[in-house]
Amino acid sequence: MSPTQAKVERLDALETMRSALIQFIARARQQTNETLDNVRRTRIWLAQDRRPFWEAEIRRRRRALDEAEAALFSARMSPLRDKSFKQEEDVRRARAAVAEAEEKLQNVKKWNRDFDSVVEPMTRPVERFHETIDQELPKGVLFLTNALKTLEDYTQMRAPGADPSPTATATDEPEAPQP
Repeated sequence: MSPTQAKVERLDALETMRSALIQFIARARQQTNETLDNVRRTRIWLAQDRRPFWEAEIRRRRRALDEAEAALFSARMSPLRDKSFKQEEDVRRARAAVAEAEEKLQNVKKWNRDFDSVVEPMTRPVERFHETIDQELPKGVLFLTNALKTLEDYTQMRAPGADPSPTATATDEPEAPQP
């Protein structure tokens, strides 16, 4: 081997790295897509599902409260006062249920209002990583592919004055000089 000739021994290591990078890109792209989709679905869920749900739940619970109050009023008007204890408990439970639904609706409204400002700082790095996966890592795969092709072509070349026999390659060890 001459001083101007490189000794290329293991192209399989570059191919292994290239394959691993391709697999990493696929898995990372899938995971970042899934994460960003979950953020979008959560935003939609809050705005389009939870808010109407809790508004309807408040209406339903207020109707139940109205019915419980009417039953309590009827029980108080009847001569049997013992029955009003159950109705009073029903009214207390119905008021608590309405208060709970109103609190849930307020939480949903707060999250609708604050969602982007709270979640965006956490998703921004994921979005940047996703862009790197889509834009920069494929360049790395291309670089490794080109490097492999260049090195394969190099190993196929014969050094000037080399033995043209089919057994001589660029990776063969030079023979020791004979005395």
